[in-house]
Amino acid sequence: MNDEIYVKMLTKYFKGVANINGILCYPLGVFESSMGPDILKFRMENPDDLSYTNPGLESQLGEQVDFFNRLAGMGQHSRFNVKIEGAKNIYTSNDVNDYVKSVLSKVKKLKSNIYEDEETKEKVYDIILVNHKDVEYKLDDDFVAIYNKVDPIKAYQYRVEDGSLVGEMPLDEAISGYEWWQNYHHYDETEINYPEFDSFFSGDNTPNYIDAEFQAPYVVTIFQ
Repeated sequence: MNDEIYVKMLTKYFKGVANINGILCYPLGVFESSMGPDILKFRMENPDDLSYTNPGLESQLGEQVDFFNRLAGMGQHSRFNVKIEGAKNIYTSNDVNDYVKSVLSKVKKLKSNIYEDEETKEKVYDIILVNHKDVEYKLDDDFVAIYNKVDPIKAYQYRVEDGSLVGEMPLDEAISGYEWWQNYHHYDETEINYPEFDSFFSGDNTPNYIDAEFQAPYVVTIFQ
């Protein structure tokens, strides 16, 4: 079967358009690629202004194409790479952006990891007081990174044993320790200081933004 007939059959199967949780993808055709498998291209429309990532969309669309291939007994067409013209790498709708900002604006205290104080040898942690300024979204190795830009105000050290205050500590020292921790433990930072995002992005709110099979969101605090 040639590529033109294949695309016609695929288009008929989709009834003209593949609906990926509200985002519409129209088959365009098969295009040769000098860098690997041929490309099965789609054109997208986003009539409801939904959040999405390009890898998330292409993964879900690819699953629908593979299902059609199995039904039609055309497994050889799995050699195609699915690509969506007009799709941004990451797109955040106004609704999701407003929600994220509302959550971040409520975060006034950031808790660090637990560590041992060099002088007292006590187990301690830091609390950094902050004000939210802005937010930015990036796709980092297919993972959605939410950059929370904040103004740091003050920092305090607390004992792990009873939660009592040790005292105020230099702000730059607290930030340095926090940044070292977050660099190696993205998801610990998110779980401790931004737990609300996990349930929001793992549910049905943003099915095209996070593909649960291979994507996950995390928050990175940027001190300004």
